[in-house]
Amino acid sequence: MKTLILPAEIKTRELDARLLHAVLALDAGWRVITGSKALINRNIWRIPRGIYLMQTMTHKRLFMAKLLTRLGFKIQGWDEEGLVYLDRELYLTRRISSETAQYISEVFTWGPQGAKDIKQRSCPNIYPAGNPRFDLLRPEARSIYFDEVAEIQKNHGDFILINTNFSSVNPIISLHDAPERAISAKDKPSGDKIKQQYDGFLDHRREMFKAFCDLLPELSRRFPDRVIVVRPHPAEELETWNKLFNDNPNIRIIRKGSSIPWLLASKVLIHNGCTTAIESRLLGNSPVAYAPVSSDAHESPLPNGISHMAVSKQQLFELVEQALAGNLSITQEQQAVLDNYVSGLDGPMAAQTALNHAERLAATMQNPSVSACFLRFLAVFRHLYKNLRHNHRTDRYLEKVFPVTSASEITDRANQLASILKLDCAGQITTNNISTNIFELRVK
Repeated sequence: MKTLILPAEIKTRELDARLLHAVLALDAGWRVITGSKALINRNIWRIPRGIYLMQTMTHKRLFMAKLLTRLGFKIQGWDEEGLVYLDRELYLTRRISSETAQYISEVFTWGPQGAKDIKQRSCPNIYPAGNPRFDLLRPEARSIYFDEVAEIQKNHGDFILINTNFSSVNPIISLHDAPERAISAKDKPSGDKIKQQYDGFLDHRREMFKAFCDLLPELSRRFPDRVIVVRPHPAEELETWNKLFNDNPNIRIIRKGSSIPWLLASKVLIHNGCTTAIESRLLGNSPVAYAPVSSDAHESPLPNGISHMAVSKQQLFELVEQALAGNLSITQEQQAVLDNYVSGLDGPMAAQTALNHAERLAATMQNPSVSACFLRFLAVFRHLYKNLRHNHRTDRYLEKVFPVTSASEITDRANQLASILKLDCAGQITTNNISTNIFELRVK
């Protein structure tokens, strides 16, 4: 049986998209394995050989790319963080390794600009197909969130939503090595430039974090009859926000579930540099970017470029009032930016495009290399070592971004998605736990 492996790093950000991808594959006769990326990688020795979706293509993924290839897997790649980035050269140096790319059969990007940029890294077979996270925003898929939207609106009314993106300066658990250490030896001359750029970026984000902390009390006073919901990024420390604003009567710090139902339920989104602003725009809303501190060197054309910009509190308040009244709309310039960076908004879903390519890749799969037995033993040893270590920061991070999930939750969500998409497999999907947070999906 053909097997598709779809890892996810952050549950609330990616799991629904992986399950949408999964149900399309199940309907076409595949077996699907999904769950925590880190745990799937640790258990790769027991995962059936198949098509593996690699969602990061950094130099640090080189070992896994080599291991998968020699065990007989085929790899499809995309960069989950490849939509919003700063300097192109520094992005490519840190996120797209030419050495890792040589083991990847094909790469999918969020849109035309991403495809153009990564061509410089000799990535093979690049397709600007979009991303299944944005497939969920389509009218035929978003109804999966309607019950959640109704519950959110019942609890919070016509609220103002603030999505933050400060994990670099308010991390839930810091996993970041010095940025120059995340690149290959041949790219080391770029290390000093990367460190300088990254240090400047951190200074900029600290200023922006302080600006949002200063903004919230005044926003609360300006709109006393509105609930203001602050949703920190999944990789941010929630307690920081609770300590700052727990006593404010109309500010609520909430990080629950996917961002999509919150975007659908809200009257206006305020952000700075947050990918959810693009999701908001694709849902037909008009996000507002608060940018009292500006820096061309440390800001991406997205997502602020597709938002209405406020450089002062007063300007922000005026834009929020217009958004609440339904008087903001997308401009031609904003639409042009969006079209340049995002594909797959009509026509085949991004997940379907990736699946069509996976069908062709499956026909080219070869037997494992002669060293496969030794490599499998090495993978088992690696797995045991990581399971035996105590209180490691990576393991603490995993517990927070991908909490323990039951097979029944996966089954219910997959069948719900299949039903909404009117697939023949709806109601027939079953789930088996391979291990904690690793799931095998089949059709009865």
